[in-house]
Amino acid sequence: MIEYLVEPRRIRELMFQCVDEAEEVHLASAWLRKGWPLNLLMGSSCKVHSLIGTSFGLTDPEVLTDLSEKGRLRIVPDSSPRLFHPKMYLFKSAALSRAIIGSANLTNGAFLNNAEACVCTNLHHDEYDMLLGQWTDWFDDLGREVTPDWLKTYVFKSRRSAQRTAEIADAEDLKHSPRLGDMVLPEILALTWPEYYDRIHSRTAILDGGLEIYLRTIRDVQPFVLSGLPDDFDSPRANAIRGLLPRGSEPDYGPLGRLRANGSSVRIFQDKSLRKLLDNLLPEIHDAQTDSDAISLGKELWDVVLAERYLGPAVASRLLTLANPGRFFSANGKSIPDLSKFLGIATSRLKEWRGYSEALMRLWSSSWFNSACPTRDDEAEAWASRVALVDALVYSP
Repeated sequence: MIEYLVEPRRIRELMFQCVDEAEEVHLASAWLRKGWPLNLLMGSSCKVHSLIGTSFGLTDPEVLTDLSEKGRLRIVPDSSPRLFHPKMYLFKSAALSRAIIGSANLTNGAFLNNAEACVCTNLHHDEYDMLLGQWTDWFDDLGREVTPDWLKTYVFKSRRSAQRTAEIADAEDLKHSPRLGDMVLPEILALTWPEYYDRIHSRTAILDGGLEIYLRTIRDVQPFVLSGLPDDFDSPRANAIRGLLPRGSEPDYGPLGRLRANGSSVRIFQDKSLRKLLDNLLPEIHDAQTDSDAISLGKELWDVVLAERYLGPAVASRLLTLANPGRFFSANGKSIPDLSKFLGIATSRLKEWRGYSEALMRLWSSSWFNSACPTRDDEAEAWASRVALVDALVYSP
């Protein structure tokens, strides 16, 4: 069997299948970063022997320690006479030997949204031995042990590389981001919780049902996204998750971004592997207590969703918001232009994780976000959904 892979979803499916069936994995990758591929390997029961490149400081230093717990590990330092650039994954079990070889590094981008090309093939014994021999030659000739002194130096280089990348991105953003003009955002960030709560109340007073329609949506629909997405896209639960227009006496769960009834969002229910990824991520996102956990898990879900053709930020941000409304907000085609003016972030950037996460960090710096939970039950429920309720500030009927 040989299969040519160009769709991220199929590359991800076969990687999952190969790791799940393997007793031993030998991998060579130019770079390794936190995210789905590492989580897959760390959660497997097989031995994993790794040779990882570190050129340009692009491999996350902290994950090297994690991977060393799974088997033999060496890195190829950037002082190597040749740039280490292979992406080769060998899988061995008693019944079958397989390989995935191509352009995909062990990064979220490679398996979730990049344009990549790989081949997955079954291997005869002599073919497996030949490729394993090549891996062993690289491991012995180019590989170096991860020592404390090397790791200390590399951590500094990796941080400097990340800082430089961020500086370039920020300089580019300044060319395109709108000005705040009337300074609405700084005023909102400075509000205390009672002031913010009053502002939300006054904004939702124009709606039939007021603030309660937001809180009811979260209260009723959140259990649906945390207990496993349904496989029937036309079921009442699926319709509630998507916020479709109600049928008959059903409640309206449209607040926080109504998705299109005929849109591609049905894929989150129909695609078994996508649904499984989301079912694993959504409860973790719900439980995220720190900024770093929320950003890391939020990005992972965002990348998983946007890796699917025709799925966009509306689907990703609605799922994030329903899972953890205290930390995330909905961004869709109708709200993004007003959110852009409110947050001072270009519309094109708000459709990308970089801009959306920047918006999160701004909101998380506010006085009302960092306030203590109020004691009154009605206020406490709103406080637990305080970032999601930003939608009410920009909503226009």
